Amino acid sequence: MAETKRKRPASSVEEREDQLIALAYDYAEDQIRNGTVSNQVLLHFLRMGSSKEKLEQRLDEKELELKEAKTAMIRSAETQTEMYNAALKAFTSYQSSATSPDD
Repeated sequence: MAETKRKRPASSVEEREDQLIALAYDYAEDQIRNGTVSNQVLLHFLRMGSSKEKLEQRLDEKELELKEAKTAMIRSAETQTEMYNAALKAFTSYQSSATSPDD
């Protein structure tokens, strides 16, 4: 394996995972370059480069975008409902004060 470079310690679990993934990719790359790669590792990278895999990744991204859009729509509808209820309450209180028995 290539010489290891010491980086600063990770400040979060996610950052540490990213560091380990990068190291694993570097290690796999070294194995591919020097011809010691296992069939399993080689097959993994061949699959990742296939057009089918790329289409599946794009589909996953689009599904995520759709879910995010649906979530935003739900939040917007909730906000509109709250505003509608507040307006109704304000109109009701205005109507009550306008028809008070003092008239």
